[in-house]
Amino acid sequence: MPGVPRPPRFDPQRLRSEATLNGTRLADLDGAEPAHVGHQAGALLSLAALAHLAAAEQITPAAAPAQVPPQLARLLAAGDVRATAVVRRYAQPLAHLIATLTRGPQADRPEQHAWRTAYLEHWAHIEQVWLGGGVAAALGRPLAAAVADHLATLLRPAPAVRLAPQAANLALLGAARSRPQPRGQRLVFDFGQTAAKRAVADYDGRQLARLRLLPSRAAPRSTPTAPLSPAAIVAFVADVLAETLAMVRPVRLDPHCTISIACYTRDGRPLDRRGTYAPLGRLPLGVISAAVAERTGQPLRLRFVHDGTAAARALAGQRPAALIVLGTYLGVGFPPPAEQVLPLADDFALDQTMPNGGVR
Repeated sequence: MPGVPRPPRFDPQRLRSEATLNGTRLADLDGAEPAHVGHQAGALLSLAALAHLAAAEQITPAAAPAQVPPQLARLLAAGDVRATAVVRRYAQPLAHLIATLTRGPQADRPEQHAWRTAYLEHWAHIEQVWLGGGVAAALGRPLAAAVADHLATLLRPAPAVRLAPQAANLALLGAARSRPQPRGQRLVFDFGQTAAKRAVADYDGRQLARLRLLPSRAAPRSTPTAPLSPAAIVAFVADVLAETLAMVRPVRLDPHCTISIACYTRDGRPLDRRGTYAPLGRLPLGVISAAVAERTGQPLRLRFVHDGTAAARALAGQRPAALIVLGTYLGVGFPPPAEQVLPLADDFALDQTMPNGGVR
């Protein structure tokens, strides 16, 4: 009808900032922890929140929050009851978040944007939730089991909750599967809030045969009171790319470079107004490419992909499913149909012989 606005078209492969999990407020649900109701999920499920829970259980605080997940992993392997208690306490608001999302639009604020409504309607049909990211990799199956237990008290029927395979490296794996026609080997990157990860992808025809991890780099710190300048972010990204090129020479590389990045993107470029990498959205992609070429003499065609979307590509074909990435903050993605990404070779190998530390 004329004058009636058309409902927004929701594309799970083109997420916008309204997809935020960090800003989602936990709904008032029967069986939910009252102290969590109304709080934003990011405040309860960030890396800093996990470190706070570990300290409350009298687990010796690590030098930095990023060291808490591997510390908990060691304690879980040793059967430490304090680590188990931390996992169960961390799982509670995570289950609450999943229940809030899968209830659909009625769980969100009344004045929500139409795109957000369509997004939550998509969540209402999710049957399987995968957990990925550095925190999920460290806490492992005990976390997935604890989330499933809590979720069963909040929602029936509840979606299945599973730990994603290669949970710590999903974004690199998804980035490596993103190029329709790879030529030779490719560099792939995952620029997170805590670390920049990188790898070399080897292809056999149109299949991903191997992913060789390279040492990660600490990300620069950006705060609301002391944000990084566009020049500083460009210099960091260019330095990481240039350093990586120097590490892998004289390998013949595909000039197309997919970069998973901790912000939303549009048409291959960063979009966010806030966050460590937001300044990149104010610059043409050619500025970064030129900075890399100036340092290395080798031009690269850069394409940025939202980190949650890149990570979900590693789980292509899992439908109807969603991915929650647990790291420095929360991320989200939805696995695409299998035919939209490169398949893995039957003998695919993830080479972890080189150090690859840090948490997203």
